[in-house]
Amino acid sequence: KVFLDSDELEGLADIGDIVKSQSEALVIVASKQILTRPWCAVEICSAVANKVNILILQCSDFTFYDDEGFEALREGWTSSDLLIFAQNAIDPVIIEESYRVLPSM
Repeated sequence: KVFLDSDELEGLADIGDIVKSQSEALVIVASKQILTRPWCAVEICSAVANKVNILILQCSDFTFYDDEGFEALREGWTSSDLLIFAQNAIDPVIIEESYRVLPSM
């Protein structure tokens, strides 16, 4: 069974639990802005924390963050983004830690 999060926009509040309990793998279509999207961050953090297999399909405009990129990411989260993280019990520090392991996937 394939779950495409963009087809389930009403159920995003449960996305972390879906990744944790119903996913064998998380496929990330890694475009330039993917790591700045709060719901994608929730999915990635859930996958990393729960040892769900992650497959990264890198688009030509995607690059993993360096220290400067992580600084920009931290400064770019909006209050709405932070609320999403809080509702999912995710500290933004955990997001950065999860993102730092992605290059080794």
